[in-house]
Amino acid sequence: MSPSPKSPKRYYKRLVRFPEGVDRLDAEVRLPVTQEQIGQWVDDLFPGGGMKAMVGYIILKYGAWEQAMDAAQSGASTTTFRAAWAMEWAYEQAESGDVPEWFFDRVTGDFCASGNGSLQRIYAKMICDMMRFGDGRNVSSTEARRSAAGRRGKVEGDNADCGTRPTGGQAESLAEKCFDLVIAPGTKTALKFWCLEIICELSPRLDWVAEELPATLLRISEAPDCTPGLRVATREILKRLK
Repeated sequence: MSPSPKSPKRYYKRLVRFPEGVDRLDAEVRLPVTQEQIGQWVDDLFPGGGMKAMVGYIILKYGAWEQAMDAAQSGASTTTFRAAWAMEWAYEQAESGDVPEWFFDRVTGDFCASGNGSLQRIYAKMICDMMRFGDGRNVSSTEARRSAAGRRGKVEGDNADCGTRPTGGQAESLAEKCFDLVIAPGTKTALKFWCLEIICELSPRLDWVAEELPATLLRISEAPDCTPGLRVATREILKRLK
């Protein structure tokens, strides 16, 4: 059974700008929302600047998380990126109770199984966010995400333990995938950055990660093709490990 639609006014109040054209798109929705609908919308509306917010709004309003993730897995590489991008918007707008309980497990599994760099970058960012601040399914998690000083801020006080903890198998798979990506030739800088952040989050839980991470960071920062931004990021992570 499809979830009951939520009032659009709730999301309107949280948006800086109400997605232009979303009323027209909302009028096209036929419940239950399908992955085919989402795949068509992201392709038809792109490259319009409102695609991410418009389709993301539909995902959030109708709880079409699984359909969006299926669209990201089943379409062409361009559809994969666009569907994941729209879902990221929905995730960032989500509040307590909006995100399904299986979301972290599915994002983690799809990240490890995918070979699409654009999807991996978006999913790595969400995974890192959930490991730090939780997935938004409870009040303390939502407050931590809203109040942390930047997405790389340290969560303290009552919200310090709100992060989502991967299981032993998930942690191992995540670490292996992220190490593979950061050392692979051709991995984009943004994806390397988020993989390193995930590895940093995993290092207190996995001894072999804690042992490998400092040397890996030094090797990346000293590589001739390391970008200035990534070099700064590796040094910041090294400081956090001390």
